[in-house]
Amino acid sequence: MKKYIIEKIGLFMSILLTPYAWKKVHEAVNNLNYHNDGNIDFKRKDAYLLLTNHSFAPDSFAIAVKFRKLPSGLVSRSLLLTLESKYRLLFLARVIPTIQGARDLGSLKKAIRTVKKGRGLAIMPEGELTYYGNTLPIDKSIASLAKKLKVDVITAVAYGGYISKPRWAEHFRDNQYAEIHYETLIPKEDLNKYSIDEIHQMIVSKLEVHPFEWQREHMIKVGGIKRAEGLAGLLYKCPECGAYNSIITSGNDIICTSCDSIGTIDEYGFIQGLKYDNTQDWNDFQEKYIDDLKKTKFKATGTLSDVDYKILKANKIGDVTLEYNNGQIKVTGATELLFDVRDIENMRLTQRNVITFYHFNVNYYIVMNGKEAAFYKVST
Repeated sequence: MKKYIIEKIGLFMSILLTPYAWKKVHEAVNNLNYHNDGNIDFKRKDAYLLLTNHSFAPDSFAIAVKFRKLPSGLVSRSLLLTLESKYRLLFLARVIPTIQGARDLGSLKKAIRTVKKGRGLAIMPEGELTYYGNTLPIDKSIASLAKKLKVDVITAVAYGGYISKPRWAEHFRDNQYAEIHYETLIPKEDLNKYSIDEIHQMIVSKLEVHPFEWQREHMIKVGGIKRAEGLAGLLYKCPECGAYNSIITSGNDIICTSCDSIGTIDEYGFIQGLKYDNTQDWNDFQEKYIDDLKKTKFKATGTLSDVDYKILKANKIGDVTLEYNNGQIKVTGATELLFDVRDIENMRLTQRNVITFYHFNVNYYIVMNGKEAAFYKVST
């Protein structure tokens, strides 16, 4: 009974605070444009499955807030470690914590119960926010879930957000432009017409976005200062000289400390002066050399915590230095640890520059000061 009352209070408060939510959304994304391409009733009271791509930081909330009765969403438990996030996301938004990058039967059962209670359910099937702009793989299980829920499948596809508000950026762009297009992909009465494979393909095709192709066509000027800063942690191989872990950034510039090549991110989000003019093509190039990356040595600093996800609490250990060499990560500073990468489980890149992983019954959470992509790639 107590749990039911708390849930009802949370739902009432989420509706009451909708005007405040709208204000916060437009503060976070100052040029947000909505397009109702499929006659969606945003005041609907029945259950539905809302599927969206995941291309810029606040897109999940920007997409959901359009509905008068906010859908419940699946959210990585690593985002629920502060009192503020617990209040906003668990109590007001009624999100469902889930294990990022792994199948979580507990969260799935909660999601199904949510829909049975008549509430919408929002899911980003890619599982995480894109770092390089490419649409991430979508597991076929989302199609099975759509079949099981037997409610309308609605899609919300965002364009422009990766260019104007990339995940890795340390500084805001002046024009944080994004447009979101809603439509009903599959009405509930049509779900039985399609196989799981067909539904999966429909979802994949609808949510696939090519941000740089879209930007070449629209050329939205985003501006901003220090546009390159934050990107160095994701670029571990120079496309000009082939050096590893040699990329730094300064202001709008991307610099290789090995060959002194310089590229500049222009006001439209493209890289000028280097072999690749966008992060997606650069990453496609460097991912071919992960085996060689594993043979290199590199280090970075960060702030280490261990996490008890049962009570959603992080215990800060302190500042550390991480050194990778020959398949091992050595941690020194506030504590001393040695990880064999073969023993690391569920390594994830999350938020802007955080790596999380599980190692011998302990969950670790590290806010990195660079080279987060390199540590992630040698550990997966």
